[in-house]
Amino acid sequence: MVNKLKKFRKEIDKVDAKIAGLLDKRAEIVKKVGKEKKRLKITVVNASREKEVLKRVSAGRKNKRYIKSCFIGIIKESRNIQK
Repeated sequence: MVNKLKKFRKEIDKVDAKIAGLLDKRAEIVKKVGKEKKRLKITVVNASREKEVLKRVSAGRKNKRYIKSCFIGIIKESRNIQK
């Protein structure tokens, strides 16, 4: 039983590493978006875009609420990066 738990945790660790790498990549792109918004004098918050992102990332997923919750945090931090 403990061996199964260790195996599952190792799988999660691998997925977590991939997610962290993708979030790093996303943050770098978000920085560019923030610079462009400043150049264009556009506000950081775009509620319709955020709603669109949440809808798109959760569409067809088994764990919609979990994914939406995660992306709400990602969007919040993306706003902070853009400021």
